[in-house]
Formats: sequence, structure tokens, C-alpha cells
Amino acid sequence: MFWRKSSLLILFLIFEASLLYAQSNLQKSAAVILMIKEPAITMGDSNRVFSEQIFGAKTFLFKKATATVWDTIASSGNPNQYYESVFGLQNGIEYHYKVLYDGNFSEFVFSKQDDEPPVVHTLLIGNYVNQNSFQIPFSTYDLISQSVKRANLYYRPSHDQDTPWHLVTEKSLDSTRTAIEANQLTDSLVFIVPDSLGDGAY
Repeated sequence: MFWRKSSLLILFLIFEASLLYAQSNLQKSAAVILMIKEPAITMGDSNRVFSEQIFGAKTFLFKKATATVWDTIASSGNPNQYYESVFGLQNGIEYHYKVLYDGNFSEFVFSKQDDEPPVVHTLLIGNYVNQNSFQIPFSTYDLISQSVKRANLYYRPSHDQDTPWHLVTEKSLDSTRTAIEANQLTDSLVFIVPDSLGDGAY
């Protein structure tokens, strides 16, 4: 009776170990390749996505977050290729990306496109300033990223619309602070007009 109980226990342990081994293999095959995590926001109307560097041909796919059908970005025959670029992405849309390798799909990663500059309002009173050095206060926000990391000040020595703008100064802003229309980021830039330029626009 003791021998029979021991045999049943050994058989049960062998069965349980085999089951755990099968589950482990299944998990490994389902995650044979990984996509590199995307930033929450991608600037512009294109994106370059990366997989981990595994040797072998891969097919990269993408779709809008609300879509059900995946489109192919590219299928490269180069076994060393581990990234692809996709163009023509729409502002404010979240896209999902995944890769097919050796018959298995990776988990998807995602990012939202931001293809428009932040909204900026200058808070200077009046249209004309008769000074060579003055502060230009401003408020700014971004509809998509909801943050602003830098402010650039441009100047042109003419009111002619065809005259090119020249960058005169820039300022780093706190990109960790939320900058939305209802709670805009406010700051200021110091503008020193070169004597040789005279009147102009900023």
C-alpha cells in the first residue's frame, strides 16, 4: 500500500513537471521577439520603430489604435534589419506597431503622433516697443503632447513678409509641467535688438 501511494505521488510529480515545462516552452515561443518600447509622443508625420536585434527576416506592421486590420510597413529580406520607418502618419493619432518573426508576432508597442507646433501667444502690450532691450512675456501649450520643452525667439529686420526670420535666442522650458489650453505655461524671453538692425518684427 505504501509502494502504491509512492508510485502515484511520483507519477503526479512527473506529470506536473511536464506540464510546467510545456507551459514554459509555450510562453517562450509566444514571445520569441520583442519590439523596443516607443515614447508616448512621436514628433512629425513619420516614425522609425525597432525590434530587438535578432538575426533573421522580419515583417513590421502598424495600424491606428482604433483599427482592426494591420498594415505592413515593410518586409525586409535582410536578416540583420531590426528597424523600419513608416511615413504619412496623422497628427494626434495613436499608432500600434508589432513585428512578425519566425511565424510569431511580438507584443505591440504604441505612440501618438504630434505634427503641429505648440500654440504661442505673446503677452507684450502694444505692437511697438521703442527700446533696444526688453522682456517678451508669452504663454504656450500643446494640444497633443500637453507639454512644451523649448521656446525660440526669431527676428527679422523688416515688416516685409518675404524677409527671412533669424533665430536670436532660445530658452529651455520645464517639459515635465502640463501645458494645456486651460493651464498654459507662461515665461518670458529677453530680446536685445542689434543697433545695426533698427526696426523689425519678432
